[in-house]
Amino acid sequence: MTIKIKVYSDFVCAFCFLATGTLDEVVKEKDVEVEWMPFELRPSPSPKIDPRTQPRVMEAWNSFIYPTAKKLGL
Repeated sequence: MTIKIKVYSDFVCAFCFLATGTLDEVVKEKDVEVEWMPFELRPSPSPKIDPRTQPRVMEAWNSFIYPTAKKLGL
């Protein structure tokens, strides 16, 4: 029996990206059908975030995003 999963994801969200590796592993092992659904966490006209220009955001990337991505092989 195929399991159907709808994934709501923002294509520019680092946390959403980190989850894709784990989801890909599950899909390989099981009979799963994934349907990707768009979801904008910061819809226009919200100002864009560039972590390289914001020290607090860059600190979060350095302490969590980059190490987690490396650990997950992304």
